Amino acid sequence: MKKRMVKRFFSVLATAVLMASFSINVAAQSDAGAFAGFNVNVYDSTTVATFAGSPNRHFTVFNFKAADGRALGSICGSAYFSIMERQGLSDGGRYWFADEFNRFRGLTGTVGQAVADVHGERIEEFRSELVRLVNLERQRHGLHPYVVDEDLMRFSQVRAQELDVLFSHTRPNGLNAGYEIISMGRGTPQAVVESWMNSPGHRAAILNNRRTNVGAGVYVNRAGGLHWQMYFYGDDLSRLRDAGFDVP
Repeated sequence: MKKRMVKRFFSVLATAVLMASFSINVAAQSDAGAFAGFNVNVYDSTTVATFAGSPNRHFTVFNFKAADGRALGSICGSAYFSIMERQGLSDGGRYWFADEFNRFRGLTGTVGQAVADVHGERIEEFRSELVRLVNLERQRHGLHPYVVDEDLMRFSQVRAQELDVLFSHTRPNGLNAGYEIISMGRGTPQAVVESWMNSPGHRAAILNNRRTNVGAGVYVNRAGGLHWQMYFYGDDLSRLRDAGFDVP
């Protein structure tokens, strides 16, 4: 008798959990902001989400997570990318999605804007650090350091912002961007340079012995995502002129 009562208790509990989850999903179909028309699973309705990301490389699901890594809810991958396209986000938008999930649950605070503000204040620091770390790698390989060129720094900053529109070595104007390396999403200059040094093509560009000057650009978009770019050139800037830049 006791075993049957325990079994019945857990059966009723499981049913209640399923019904609660179902009603949350139905609510997501109504007036739910950016999530309108999509199912959203909510596991925790009170903890602030700080980012969203896929737990697997197939991107079949995206979890909304707390600062300690706990999953607070989820949305299927196809819905995630549909919303991203609808909102005009060119990167993963992990902070923006966290903000929307918080609003969806009636919580205040904008994680993406907070991250964007912090990064925005550190843009010049990030740009200088890119140059420093790249020159450190060159020093380790017995190469001359790159010299910061103000024109290249200006062009690089333009390119970093363009990457939020089109993440490609083709500029939004349809022209080839020239001798550059780019990255998206990584949160620190150290992580960016490390990833470049682990890529044969990017590593070759960083350790090129024929180019002497460098430019670095960093841009933070409205979702808090970072775009990184560096130019490496010598005296011949004709490729930048061909790319549409006003080369002096």
